[in-house]
Amino acid sequence: MFGPADMQQRMQEMQSRIFGMQSQFQDMQRTIQESNDGAIRETLRVTDPQWARIKPRIDRIERLKIEVNASVEPGSYSGGPTVVSGGGDFAGGWSGGFTTFGSSGPGQSWSRTETFGPGGSRSTRSSDGEPTQAEVLCEELYSLIQTPGAAPAQVAQKVAALRQAKQRAASQLQRERTQLRALVNPQQEAALIAMGYLD
Repeated sequence: MFGPADMQQRMQEMQSRIFGMQSQFQDMQRTIQESNDGAIRETLRVTDPQWARIKPRIDRIERLKIEVNASVEPGSYSGGPTVVSGGGDFAGGWSGGFTTFGSSGPGQSWSRTETFGPGGSRSTRSSDGEPTQAEVLCEELYSLIQTPGAAPAQVAQKVAALRQAKQRAASQLQRERTQLRALVNPQQEAALIAMGYLD
C-alpha cells in the first residue's frame, strides 16, 4: 500500500513530467515561430533592416487577430473549455498542433489549442505565453454560464466586457495594418494580403 510519503513523491514526479512537457511545447512553439518567420521573410524578400521594422507589426497583428476572433470550444482533457485562437493561414506547407495550459491569476486557468498549417489557426503569442484579454473573458463567460443560478446581470456585464475587448482589438488591428502597409511595396503588400496580415 502507498503511504502519504509515496503519494507525495508520485505527485511531485507527475508535476515534474507536466513541467517538462510544457517546456517541450514552448520549445516547439519557438521552433515553429522561427520557421514561420523564415517563410514570411522568404516570401516578402525583405532586407534585414526592413524585416526589423516589419516583424513587430506582424507580431502585433497576429496577436490582435487572435483577440478579435477569440472563442471557446467546450471540452478538453482538463475538464474545462479550450480556447480557440482565430489566426491566419500558415506560410509553410506542413501542419501540426498542440494544446498549452496556464494560469491567468489565482483560481483561474486557461488552455489553448494551437493548430498550424493550411486551414488551421496560428498563434504568435508573446514569449510569456499569456492569453489575450478577450481569451480570458471568453473563458470567464463560458464558466459563468455553466454555473447554476448565475445572475443574468452578471452574464450581461461579462458579455459587454468581451464585446468591448474585441471591438478595441479590432480598432487596434486596423491601425496596425495601416502602419504595416506603409512599410511595404505593392508586391509585398499583395503577399501579406494573401497570408492574412493585411486586408
